Amino acid sequence: GERVFASVGRRLALLNAVVVIALIAVVGLAIALVLRYELDQEESRTLHSRAEYAAQAWLTDIDPSSRTSRTPSPSQSEPSDDRDDDDDHGGRVVLEGGDVVLYGVDTDGNVIINDRGFTFSGLPDEASIAVALSGETDERVVHLSDGDVRIVSVPVENKDGEIVGAVQAARGQTQFQSELRIALYTSLIGIVLGAIIAPLTGLFLARRAMQPIDAAFAAQRAFIADASHELRTPLAVLRANAEMLERVPDLTEEDVRAEARNLVSEVDEIARLVDDLIFLAQADEHAPGLIQLAPVDLSAAVSAEVSAQRHRASLAGQTLNEEIAGGIAVSGDLNRLRQALRTLIDNAIHYTPSGGKISVSLTREGNQAVVRVHNTGEGIADDDLRRIFDRFYRSANARGQRGGGGGLGLAIAKTIIEAHEGTISAESRPNAGVTFTIRLPVSESN
Repeated sequence: GERVFASVGRRLALLNAVVVIALIAVVGLAIALVLRYELDQEESRTLHSRAEYAAQAWLTDIDPSSRTSRTPSPSQSEPSDDRDDDDDHGGRVVLEGGDVVLYGVDTDGNVIINDRGFTFSGLPDEASIAVALSGETDERVVHLSDGDVRIVSVPVENKDGEIVGAVQAARGQTQFQSELRIALYTSLIGIVLGAIIAPLTGLFLARRAMQPIDAAFAAQRAFIADASHELRTPLAVLRANAEMLERVPDLTEEDVRAEARNLVSEVDEIARLVDDLIFLAQADEHAPGLIQLAPVDLSAAVSAEVSAQRHRASLAGQTLNEEIAGGIAVSGDLNRLRQALRTLIDNAIHYTPSGGKISVSLTREGNQAVVRVHNTGEGIADDDLRRIFDRFYRSANARGQRGGGGGLGLAIAKTIIEAHEGTISAESRPNAGVTFTIRLPVSESN
């Protein structure tokens, strides 16, 4: 079972890693696509805005009816073909740097305005100009020797609505493509980091998630081992007594009766242990009906249990005193509450030396009923005190004594009290005995 759950844990970690990596990849791709779209739209908006603004500003320069009355400025005339290399270099820098280059063209396709004064092979694009001169706005990406260039061509109309020319805005895509690469690389880096971190995180989370299961398996193994150990002793005694009856046929009737009593005693011990195991198993499963809640006169219940145990204490040479406040009631299961109290008194009788004292008190403190069972003696070591309510735990002194119980009594008492929404604790000092304290919520009627 443990190996199966370990395998399940690894599979969960792998599944988690795959899901996380897939999510990171999808999100990264989506971000890259959205960013690409936004950058593309911004690029388009910029070129459209610049082209339309230039179309309005350059109307009188492009309109043939007004061109004869003015002399184009050098920046508006076609550059000569004898430009030097510095001009070519400057043009490439302008285009690659993301600046917008504008051209004004008449209806014959002649370049009337070149606002930057640079000549680029393939610009203005004649096909795009032709579309603009037909009255439609055109946008496209063309491939030039200096790289990709996005162009937008818009028609220029005079006040009569006649097309008198076109304006073309061009912008190199080097910077745009660089921004896209950065977005893509960022997404890829995120995916790679996710692929590295996700398996580690998944394994860590899977281990954390499996810890309660691992703890449950560990507790189950300990429980089975301890239960087996506790059952082995009375079973061994039963077998020994049965073998003796078989091998010694001439036993007297009294001897047979004595051995029969021993057999019955050991069977009773096994029955008690089985009952305790069943109770704890049902408590772990939160079985319904395990605790039957009803109004309980706790004062009367404590007094009755003390009276029932007083004879045992007397036979052990101990003094059992009680100091019980009357009229304290709680909501609970009378039999289970007496079982918890019986465990504490029985424990006190067992570990109090002859001549020692045991005191049981019941008081009310605020909205709590407080039961204290104190016994004189050497007390409990700190290491044992921390584990005294653990199942099957017995201190070194207890393990050396026969009849000290199977180590389930205090665990059952704790389970009972906590099922009543109460608490149970133990305090001890060297050579000053032990005090067990039960706190229960009192009924509203009190």
